[in-house]
Amino acid sequence: MKSIIDKEEWDFARIPLDQREACYLYEYERELTKHWPRLSQLFLIRKQRSILPKEDPKAWKIITTMTLIHRVFLKRFGVGLSIYFDFFPHIPWQSLDDTIRSRLVKDVTSFNREGLSRFDRLAIHTLRELAASKIRSIETFARVHEFLLSDEARDQTEYGFFAINWDYGDPEIKNAFESWLTERRHEREKLGLKAIKHRRTARGGFVDKLRWLGALRVRNHYSPNELSDYPDSNLKVDAPYSHLPDLYEAASKAERLLNRLRTTRLFTANQRKKPTRVA
Repeated sequence: MKSIIDKEEWDFARIPLDQREACYLYEYERELTKHWPRLSQLFLIRKQRSILPKEDPKAWKIITTMTLIHRVFLKRFGVGLSIYFDFFPHIPWQSLDDTIRSRLVKDVTSFNREGLSRFDRLAIHTLRELAASKIRSIETFARVHEFLLSDEARDQTEYGFFAINWDYGDPEIKNAFESWLTERRHEREKLGLKAIKHRRTARGGFVDKLRWLGALRVRNHYSPNELSDYPDSNLKVDAPYSHLPDLYEAASKAERLLNRLRTTRLFTANQRKKPTRVA
């Protein structure tokens, strides 16, 4: 029998509530990196360039490499973790130093607090806010915004104009926006446009996705005979599930999620002729 898989690779049941999102991001980014040759190569290049002396003409290129890594993850997860350390992706979340875990949790909370995590559903900026970025037209704004959207999200995103009168209080402004939103929703329904896809559900959150990932790692580590004695479906090894069918179903969910993340295009058709994909 193979060596027993480290429990920290599959058992996420005791992750503190405030660490779950960061843990989910970190572990799925680990999994992507380990099985994505081109992304693994980027981390290797970053490591090689990090030890170059400052006077080396190629030393500055580490910034380019780190930026590309950040964009790859930001495109897929909507949040960018600061994972530029040499032991990634080899060390699981639960083996990280407390200081590093705290820093990664701060990455997520800071990102959410700044409102950047809502970009895929609503992005509102005044001309004054966009001045520093030199975005002066709706076409430029659309190109910048679409950079982080999936193909499906891009197809369902509309752009337009807005005006806000700050003399009115928040309740009046919220009521006006809610009224406008309801009218537009009804208008889309009459035109036969796509119904709402994203709704809050009880399943499929960070805990579930981490459990799916744990199932995938257990399934991939052991052979079928090591997992159970057919036709008995009870698992013979420690795992996030007790029965083989449940383990396989959860592992398939993680596999599908990873495949979707892996094949997400980094550039839109207007930004680059060929999409960046995993080899």
